[in-house]
Amino acid sequence: MTTLLKKAIGRLRSLPERDQDFYARQLLREIDSDERWDELFDLTTDEQWAAMVKEAKQDATENGTLSIDELKAGL
Repeated sequence: MTTLLKKAIGRLRSLPERDQDFYARQLLREIDSDERWDELFDLTTDEQWAAMVKEAKQDATENGTLSIDELKAGL
């Protein structure tokens, strides 16, 4: 277990059970979500990746692109 995780668990121990359960559910949902994304990426074929790249390039050509600074300025 990492030092950071030990620190987080230490802080969680000081919270009421209701709050501990809240954070535990959040963490478990996040882990489940990450695992699901990993599964989906693993199931994506080379042809699907190629189609997504083609679509992104086409969109950039037709609609232009923004620099990171332009995106940040829009926030």
